[in-house]
Amino acid sequence: MPVECAVASLLLALPPLGFVIAHWGLLLSSKRLLAKFPALWTIKGKSISEVLPPHPRTKLQAFELGWHAFHYKSLMSKGYSSALLEERAVVLQEAAEAINYSEKTLTEKQLLEAKILIAQIDRKKSVVDRVVGFFTCVNILWCVVIIGLLVTIGPAIGWVLSVVPIIPCMTTAWNTVIWPCLLWLHTYGIINVCAYLCAFAFSAQGCRYGRQLEAGQMISLLGALAFIPCSAYTLGLLASHGCELDTRTWTLTCILFSMQALALVPLAIHHNSRLIGFCAVASLYGALGFCAGAFGGGFFIGFGSLKSVLFSWFASIVLVVSFVAMRLADVEPQLVFPFSTGALVLGNVMFFLALMTLSSSFGWDMEVPYWVWNGIMLVALVLAIAVGSTFAIPAMSNIGVTFLVLWVMQKELELDWGGAMSMVLFLNFVCLGFIAHYLHMHPQYIANMFDPSGLYLPKGRSEELSRQYGERLKDKDPDSVSQGEDTDMDPESLEGDDM
Repeated sequence: MPVECAVASLLLALPPLGFVIAHWGLLLSSKRLLAKFPALWTIKGKSISEVLPPHPRTKLQAFELGWHAFHYKSLMSKGYSSALLEERAVVLQEAAEAINYSEKTLTEKQLLEAKILIAQIDRKKSVVDRVVGFFTCVNILWCVVIIGLLVTIGPAIGWVLSVVPIIPCMTTAWNTVIWPCLLWLHTYGIINVCAYLCAFAFSAQGCRYGRQLEAGQMISLLGALAFIPCSAYTLGLLASHGCELDTRTWTLTCILFSMQALALVPLAIHHNSRLIGFCAVASLYGALGFCAGAFGGGFFIGFGSLKSVLFSWFASIVLVVSFVAMRLADVEPQLVFPFSTGALVLGNVMFFLALMTLSSSFGWDMEVPYWVWNGIMLVALVLAIAVGSTFAIPAMSNIGVTFLVLWVMQKELELDWGGAMSMVLFLNFVCLGFIAHYLHMHPQYIANMFDPSGLYLPKGRSEELSRQYGERLKDKDPDSVSQGEDTDMDPESLEGDDM
């Protein structure tokens, strides 16, 4: 039996390993791999940016677009000679380039009406806001669909297998042909291989979409997360071969979540998707022992053991310090941009959540003095708030303030207040009321906790800003600008200007 179990484990481990390796093949050699792997369907469609009117996405783009609009109007006032018409065409092309418009040039109407559109965007009443908001709901629906498919695919297949034998015309064929064939394919792992191939087919199909089509990343995410039901089927197959598996052990959980993370990483880089990157970071913490779930009447969140707490804490230190260091050193590797949201949200939250667990009087680590962990917690909170405030990383400072409040409330629960407990609870509810009012009046506090823009700037963005902020204006021909306009503007004089 041990020999049979060892052989079965080796053979059944090959499909999940191949699944992970194939995903890295999509990143390193996508064209060659996609050429050999059949497409599931033909891709036809447009991205959201292609159907939206041309509009700036940053204040600097709005400034650049406004400068081109002013320059275009000045050329219109000079007449309609062939030279001026050519120069106006160049201005329209440069305006399209300034806002990264999908078309090569803007129309005269689009450029001259840009101010109206920008004013509507500032008031959140433009067609851009409505379309983008609608597709935000569509993306949420996508996530619900992905979770629903992964959860229900197993029971759905089981229902089909239970219904087919009772169909009158299928009973004989089921008993003599279909069921024996399925049983043989199941026993020898053929179905196991096909399951991983089907999951990878969706990942590959999503990579056939361009980066501008968000549907591609959702389809790839579905394929990568299909590793969860596939691995569950593999474990069941191992159990049917006499292998004793304890799914509660941390080692098995670590292996499965690690493989899931390794499958998600190349897809996040390929699609430049922060959603897939977030799932990859979440899988990493799952491999380290973090767990969360729901049960009848409640939910649970925490760590499986002291080892899991310490591993998650150290991983959070590495993630947060690495991204903050890149921010301070002005280093912009494009490969890590998809993981910025996961590192920001989960990195900081897991760091302080692990420290709150360790600094509690009910914590697991009794070998380290109570005051040591609380001292570390206090220093970490002060550093997070100071660094976030000093270097314009609002997410870090906001998360630090949030956990400072939670830590103070935890310390209150650890004290024996005696008869004054009712007064302490009253004061806590008063403070919670003020906090709730503050959050309602300052919703950007919560939004900044999930915004990695202050923590990480994608590669090329600073070059783009530099090009638009100075070089484009400085390189202009002075004769093309109306008299009285200074083309060599001082960038400091433009700070705070908003078009």
